[in-house]
Amino acid sequence: MEVQRLHKDLDLNQAQQDSILNYLVTANKEQQQLRKQSGGDRQAAFEKMRAQREVRTAKIKSYLTSEQVGKYEDLLKKRQENRSQQRKNNL
Repeated sequence: MEVQRLHKDLDLNQAQQDSILNYLVTANKEQQQLRKQSGGDRQAAFEKMRAQREVRTAKIKSYLTSEQVGKYEDLLKKRQENRSQQRKNNL
């Protein structure tokens, strides 16, 4: 689960873990609703999910210390680079 990975990478305290977990449960339910409501329009669903991802990132950052935010941003950047590399490899 994402919270466990963040705890490992960012050394989250228990309150941070609980807050992020509670938020992610709600955010995941909203994302499932978006998928159901997309009506097969993948592009519209993609745009809505992208916006939701940005909100999720900001919300997670709000639970972190300034030092953890820097590490979190580095993690996000590495994940994006890995995804880009995987896409290139799949072509």
